[in-house]
Amino acid sequence: MSNCDICGGRPQAKHKLDCKCCRKVFHINCVDVDEDQLQFYIAGDAIWLCTGCNAIIGNKQTIVTDATAISDIQNSLKMILDQQNHFLLKMVRNDQDIKNLKAKAKDAAIEEDITGHDKRIKILETAMKTLEDTNNTLKTKMDNFQQSSRINCLEVTGVPKSANENNIKYH
Repeated sequence: MSNCDICGGRPQAKHKLDCKCCRKVFHINCVDVDEDQLQFYIAGDAIWLCTGCNAIIGNKQTIVTDATAISDIQNSLKMILDQQNHFLLKMVRNDQDIKNLKAKAKDAAIEEDITGHDKRIKILETAMKTLEDTNNTLKTKMDNFQQSSRINCLEVTGVPKSANENNIKYH
């Protein structure tokens, strides 16, 4: 058990008060508290503070002012964060707009390339059709020429060239 902070004596359990702030022990007579007030504090309906702690907490009025200043700072920080978020949002949107413009430019270039390739494909298809027609014509002419050549190169054997020629061979 602790000694009374004022007189230094040892208070009995039922005649003592503990400061809820500094946890020092006091006689109820040393701090001018009667039995009824003691029961009120013991029941837990109120918090008892010694005169030293009471004086310190009484000077805590400045803390309330500090808390007001903190709320002002919090409001200022919130405003700064809102502005920063707004600025970042604008930057993101601008960046997205730039990316969209670049994508549109690339799409236009790709579309132009596709159109150019389509034109070249049509030209090549036309040229291929012309070459196929020419090839078929040339094949037909070659077949006709070969037939004509076979007819012209026909070698007749076994028919005498002159009247007394003997074409029969004996073995």
